[in-house]
Amino acid sequence: MPQALLFVQNVTQGRSTSGEGSDSFVLFSGGDSTLKIKEVRTLISKGPFAESDHWKQLRGNILEAVGNVVWPVGSDKFTIYPESGKKSGEGNGVKPIKNGAIERLTANRPNYGQLKKNGGLPVQNGWVAEMPWPVGERIRPGNMDAAYCNQQGELEICLEWETGNISSSHRSMNKMAMGLLLGKVKAGVLVVPSRELYPYLTDRIGNISELEPYFPLWEATPCEEGVLEIVVIEHDATSFDVPKIPKGTDGRAKR
Repeated sequence: MPQALLFVQNVTQGRSTSGEGSDSFVLFSGGDSTLKIKEVRTLISKGPFAESDHWKQLRGNILEAVGNVVWPVGSDKFTIYPESGKKSGEGNGVKPIKNGAIERLTANRPNYGQLKKNGGLPVQNGWVAEMPWPVGERIRPGNMDAAYCNQQGELEICLEWETGNISSSHRSMNKMAMGLLLGKVKAGVLVVPSRELYPYLTDRIGNISELEPYFPLWEATPCEEGVLEIVVIEHDATSFDVPKIPKGTDGRAKR
């Protein structure tokens, strides 16, 4: 675990479609470089929860978990093998880096299904992986990659890390917007690759460029309180001397 973590925030000149500014974060930890959080696009920020110290702390937890991911495992930075993912068997996977961040955020707590089986519910004041989405009667969207539950064991925050195609990204955003609309969640956060990282990952993976045209739709979600954000990640360096990130296997975040 890094001895110190400093977030440097800049308001970028780039604007979202509604005219909202975006936050740009560069992570420094003890002088080491890690996975860059290039920017955080805030589409919705309303009500007491969005202004609370509680949310600011949990948001910091998310950004720290994301920003501490490294590659290769054991390295002090995130270096990507610069091969296009357009052809089958080429490019880099995504699940190992997602899993590493989720493990760090949940402190390796068993996932929701395991806790339910072993009588470990409810989760209180903590993060848990693979919690079922609470909205939907007959068919519900997939489980959340990570969820934060409050003192009462109620869902507050949904975190999704994109590992699928752009359709999957739209489903994640729609799911979280619906949660805000119905008052089932206080905040939703989606992690996606930047324009620069995208070409080296699985072909057609969801990315910020293809989501931007739909920002006005999600920004118009009717809700009195809540947060909806997209965290854009990017590699620190490229090198043919590092292994490719495997597809569909477990990974670890920097400890």
